Amino acid sequence: MFKAMVMLCFLNAPPGSCVVFEDTTGLKEIKEQCYIRTIEMAEQLSTIPHILPPPYTVSYRCEKVEST
Repeated sequence: MFKAMVMLCFLNAPPGSCVVFEDTTGLKEIKEQCYIRTIEMAEQLSTIPHILPPPYTVSYRCEKVEST
């Protein structure tokens, strides 16, 4: 199982000024599903201009987690 995460790092802010967003829809069974979800998350985050003013970089990560 994989947990989708998106990280935004603001270019006009001090180093380490990054925010990590974790998927709240649940774990994805395969990495490809996780990657698709990170794209959806990044697109959703880009529609919030007042909270997340550009410029910033967007990174994604699909972290393997043990299912319980």
